[in-house]
Amino acid sequence: MCEALEDSRAWSLRVSRALDDIGVTRRMVARRRRTWLRREAVKTLCLALLGLDMTEYYFGSQSEGTTTLGMISDVDILHSIHIFPVLLDSSEWHYGKYNLLVKKTEGSPPQHCNLQILRQDCPLPITNVIMPDDMIDCEGNVFLRNDEGDNIQQNLVGVKLISHGPSRSFGDDVDSVSAFPCARLPAECQFLFYRPRPGHWPTPDMLVQASQFPVFLVKQGYPDSPYHQRLLEWRFSTSLMERVLVFSFNINQIKVYVLLKMIRKSFLKHFVGDNLSTFHIKTAMMFTIESYPPDIWREENVVQCALYCLTTLFRWLKLGYCPHFTISGVNLFVGKLGRPEIHTLLSVVADIMCDNLSCLTLIQMDELGARLQPITRAFPGKSRYEINMKICEHMCRQFCSTTEYLLRKFPNGMVTLSNLYNDFISLNILNDILCEPSLEKEATTIISRFVANILASALASEKLRLNQPITGDIMQLYSLSFESDLLSSRLKFASMLYCSGQYEAAASVLSYCEGLLGPHVWQSCACGRGHKPSRAFLVKCLKTENDLEFHKQSVACCIKFTHLETWVVPDHLLYEMYRPITSEDALILNVKERLRMQYERSWMKYAVIDCIPFLYYLQYLTYRELDHLDRKYTALQNLSNYLYNPGGVGGHTETVANVLGHCYELENRPDMFWQCYSQSLSHHPRNNAANWHVIRLLNQQARQ
Repeated sequence: MCEALEDSRAWSLRVSRALDDIGVTRRMVARRRRTWLRREAVKTLCLALLGLDMTEYYFGSQSEGTTTLGMISDVDILHSIHIFPVLLDSSEWHYGKYNLLVKKTEGSPPQHCNLQILRQDCPLPITNVIMPDDMIDCEGNVFLRNDEGDNIQQNLVGVKLISHGPSRSFGDDVDSVSAFPCARLPAECQFLFYRPRPGHWPTPDMLVQASQFPVFLVKQGYPDSPYHQRLLEWRFSTSLMERVLVFSFNINQIKVYVLLKMIRKSFLKHFVGDNLSTFHIKTAMMFTIESYPPDIWREENVVQCALYCLTTLFRWLKLGYCPHFTISGVNLFVGKLGRPEIHTLLSVVADIMCDNLSCLTLIQMDELGARLQPITRAFPGKSRYEINMKICEHMCRQFCSTTEYLLRKFPNGMVTLSNLYNDFISLNILNDILCEPSLEKEATTIISRFVANILASALASEKLRLNQPITGDIMQLYSLSFESDLLSSRLKFASMLYCSGQYEAAASVLSYCEGLLGPHVWQSCACGRGHKPSRAFLVKCLKTENDLEFHKQSVACCIKFTHLETWVVPDHLLYEMYRPITSEDALILNVKERLRMQYERSWMKYAVIDCIPFLYYLQYLTYRELDHLDRKYTALQNLSNYLYNPGGVGGHTETVANVLGHCYELENRPDMFWQCYSQSLSHHPRNNAANWHVIRLLNQQARQ
């Protein structure tokens, strides 16, 4: 046993350093938080540009930075919908909108209410249903059900929604919650600010900050209510307040919290599943921080602090009552743990608390137990350096997926030049207003560069369509967009030069782009298709603190041409815009395939290709026009080597095969272009432009 071999202080230090090894450090926690909060800011700004009155928040382990790679934590998203104001009193009514009035009675369950729908023209209840799922009571009042819209979502995607409490999602890796923000704090949600406490935590500044955030109404009825009544109940959520509190944890408190979550997942979950949730652990953590002196949270005291938190949990289990930290009158065990489960947990928690948490040596997650064994030989698992690189890779993928969100959500089929121009102007105005540094400022910078790239390319396309010269303001937009990432915007610029007949200039830009390549460059596919980053990339990523600068220097996002950019796209690549997913395709797919196809619909009608193969393809076309034979064949060989790389290609493999097939068509090599199109179809039989090329070539043969 550990306590027989060393004293409590040495044991805590060993546990703390094992947590350091698996990424629970100040730097990695800060990196996780920065990545997810930036993504939150980007998504919210995108939603505003799309005209959607909604804010998107990330909660839980990912944005808190209180997870590890081995936990495989899901992503908790809350969509705050502002189109229906939620009122505590009808005097707060807004004209021109359907208002939702919070209705509570003496018999209302704690933390829950009903939402009555008020008219748009006056602060009176409506008397007729608006949506089919609305419910009318015996007095003629219309209430909003908490399953409103679920059937519509399921019918659109063709997949049954998974419900976890207020969450509605199509997979286990994301918990998505729709919510309405409340205009003011309900009385029970002011509990945090007036109940007695020792005073050292939360601090007065934290309480002021927490009081400025809204309370949300989420889709969850009270577990003990009858079914028909539960459908009308909405639960108050103080997620933003709770995030403020977790963000105040110091690194030793974060280590204790992570340790407790690992104990829950490794031991307690086996007996009661997720009925004892991470939220119960978080609540025990917060009450313990509030109740115990602040000077106990030291590295050499990590194990003892974890025992204090388990003692808090054990006391609640004995009482059968778990209080909510921010809302009064709530028992968090209701609907989760019955008497048999509580009795089981009492026994298990008591056993865990014995022997100074020696059970930690049995935890397989993140190889924690193996890391805690006495050091008799070199540890065979991943080193701290390797794990930190893996975390950086994960965070970099999340950072790049903000671009993926832009590509999927921003340039939809309804986008016009006028929309793009207005958004660009709005972003520049916002950028001037915002103070530096801030996440909102970073989000504005990211989006404005992205919009500048599409706008420049779209304006240039229109000029070429009208047979007019490219103007200086368009060139300035291109120049601004070069800051978005390493290659994609520059290659779009080179494509415009090629399509406008400026072959020498195109060749010069392409040579410059080729010089930027190296082992430190990662092709990030914005459509969810995998490219594995190199070790050189990860080493550089780990060393770099400025994510925006690193993205600009080392990340090459895939290139997407919209319908507005037709005239600056090589003709053969335009076929890629005509491969939409059909409803017939979706009918024959299983659930997993349907979800993937639903995800891909957002980019299928555009021409999308990865940076490096597009560079080689443009080089081939350009050098062919310039009659530079050696360079042309070098580019062709580079493109062929890229496709037939033994290590695999990743990304848009079928498109790479299609453009290589075009090169061989221009070389009059039937044996090779048929091979390329066949390989393309072997990767993606449906929704593939290669089908058009096969039909086109067969038609040509029939006419000969």
